[in-house]
Amino acid sequence: MKIDLTGKNILITGGAGDGLGQGICEAVHVAGGRVVISDLDIDMTRKIAGRYEGALAVAGDVSNDKTWPACSGKLKRISEYCTDL
Repeated sequence: MKIDLTGKNILITGGAGDGLGQGICEAVHVAGGRVVISDLDIDMTRKIAGRYEGALAVAGDVSNDKTWPACSGKLKRISEYCTDL
């Protein structure tokens, strides 16, 4: 089954963590989606985002309401949301 995420902004929370989060980032990238990573560890988030052309890194805790404006303020829209919590 092939998934096409071309033109979609996919927000992955916990995307800088080991294993599943990074795997989700890779899968989104392979499917053509724009990787948008939100994680508490901004240095690692930037490192992971640097692997993918056009990716965004956003520091934040998704349980904090202040994180959402930081994500949406950099994008016109978030197409999908995936969490690795």
